[in-house]
Amino acid sequence: ASAGASVAVSVLFADFFTGVFHWAVDNYGNKDTPVFGAVIEAFQVHHEKPWTLTYRPFATNAFAISLSVMPLLVVATALGPVANGASELGISA
Repeated sequence: ASAGASVAVSVLFADFFTGVFHWAVDNYGNKDTPVFGAVIEAFQVHHEKPWTLTYRPFATNAFAISLSVMPLLVVATALGPVANGASELGISA
């Protein structure tokens, strides 16, 4: 039951986070915004010219998003597993 609940909460959080992220980059910032500038520009342009997404390979569309997520992954990796959550999963922190 715990693993199922974890998966459900993870999916809901991921869906919520991506929705908030999409809303934020659609409405705030521009191409000169540090770290997220390329993502912001891509998101805002795809609303003005949505057909441009179909002209590019998937890897090209995902590249800017991947670059913006990498700093978060580095921080998460540096912090390691959360002590309480890790012990519940049988991982020694």
